[in-house]
Amino acid sequence: MNRRTVQELGAAFVIVAMLLGFTWFAWLRLPADRSVITAKATVVSLAPGLGSKSNLRQPYALLSLQLDDGMPVTLTRPLSCLPRVKPGDRIQLSGVHNHGGAILWSIVGEPCPE
Repeated sequence: MNRRTVQELGAAFVIVAMLLGFTWFAWLRLPADRSVITAKATVVSLAPGLGSKSNLRQPYALLSLQLDDGMPVTLTRPLSCLPRVKPGDRIQLSGVHNHGGAILWSIVGEPCPE
């Protein structure tokens, strides 16, 4: 094999490895099963999301929550989809486990469910 063929094979290997890696990361974020977990949480704080000026995302907020078992949870929601909550409010959450083991939480009754 000449040098150019080896370089092309190496480049093809790198591209395939990157595609497999992206696919694996996307798969990790998908729900692992359809069993729904419910929990109650207290709103600890609300903060505006800080995106870059070149970012064309809509304005968003960061919600810091504390579940009844003491576990902290942070959710990001667009301002247009944020339910009317303030620190100290109690909210109901529902979620499913993803393939990575984390729980994908959503607020019950939010205007734009995820």
